Amino acid sequence: NYFTVSESYYRNNLIAIQKIVNDLKHEKQDRQTKNLLAHAILLKNNLEGNIDKMPISQKNFIKESIFEVDNWDKYNLRLFSMAMSLFEIEEMNVIVQSILDKSKQNKDADFARFIPAILVNFLDYSFCLGNENTKVIERAIDQLKQVETSPQNCFTLIMGKYYESLWNKNYKNAHKIINFLHQIGMDDFVAKMYKK
Repeated sequence: NYFTVSESYYRNNLIAIQKIVNDLKHEKQDRQTKNLLAHAILLKNNLEGNIDKMPISQKNFIKESIFEVDNWDKYNLRLFSMAMSLFEIEEMNVIVQSILDKSKQNKDADFARFIPAILVNFLDYSFCLGNENTKVIERAIDQLKQVETSPQNCFTLIMGKYYESLWNKNYKNAHKIINFLHQIGMDDFVAKMYKK
């Protein structure tokens, strides 16, 4: 399942992810299985440091899995949130702008649940690549600031504050957040984050 794949990734367990990829290739390829396979392939390549060298066929498989349907559900949203590095920043700006526009009208719980993860990953990608589209970045930060303050949204709120601090060049506050994440044992996650 998605939790197992994500957990293996955040624990840097390449062997577990490779086993998941191999197992999924032998299962019936319904939409959910294909989406999970695309997710596992993406994370495997990421752990190996091969995202830039990923075969075109695998990149296309992942993108096809994302855009398989017009109305994205939790499977498309989850995969997209992890696959941003496969897209050019200009493509990402258009896609995220569209997602932000749809989020105003879409009352689906799954859609609302995955938007913050997409925005956090988008902001990380934007800072890494020096995204110059300030309008989309500001909208993403504003959207994260509007997330309900509840325990289940704690991580989203922390990351939203982190990217807002970077955006405002408040590096002292950004470093406090990084130190806090280290203190609670999120070293593997922090290693993958954009830092200034």
